[in-house]
Amino acid sequence: QKAGARGISLLYAAGDEGANCKAGKFVPEGPGSSPYVTAVGGTAPTSSWPKPGANSEAAIGLSSGGFSNYWPMPEYQKKA
Repeated sequence: QKAGARGISLLYAAGDEGANCKAGKFVPEGPGSSPYVTAVGGTAPTSSWPKPGANSEAAIGLSSGGFSNYWPMPEYQKKA
């Protein structure tokens, strides 16, 4: 929170384990699961790579995410 108040953005890899479940509870993967950081997923080159541009990379389907018993759900997601 202190970094955000100073205008500092924290970027972390999202990970690739999805919603971890241990002992019947969802366990977040940190630090990318923190509501105070931006988690960034992975990409892979497309057929236009290595030519630079918006179409040279595409998102991959094994990025982390899911539910958490640690962090509360943000208000903006409760209606989704």
